[in-house]
Amino acid sequence: MKFFVHMKNALADRPLTIDQVDVDKKTLQRFVEGNVQPFLGDYVKKRENPLHVNVWCGSIKDSNPNFKNVDAVIAIELIEHVYPDVEMEFPYQIFEVIAPKIVVITTPNCEVNVLSKLVEGKLRHLDHKFEHT
Repeated sequence: MKFFVHMKNALADRPLTIDQVDVDKKTLQRFVEGNVQPFLGDYVKKRENPLHVNVWCGSIKDSNPNFKNVDAVIAIELIEHVYPDVEMEFPYQIFEVIAPKIVVITTPNCEVNVLSKLVEGKLRHLDHKFEHT
């Protein structure tokens, strides 16, 4: 969710609509409170172009009719948190249903765990279902 602040600031020269989706209502509430609510600096240096933020509680496996004419989908360290049935639905939802111009998907690499001094085979986060090599 930290990437939101970067996008909000880096793309201030154009109108911007950002949709944030998560299955966890508490995570979304923290996102709104910590990132979407204007910072003090936002009042000092106002955007010249409108910023619209929509926050959705839902799963990536379910279609959202509001996601039409989307320019980009960015999934930062998301895929390793989903169960296999959701993971299998993910490409269809992104590439067939939403069909954005740009897709960015990141996932942590399990070989990096050694830098965190994790025992081999131990996952970095309790909610990870897997970590790719």
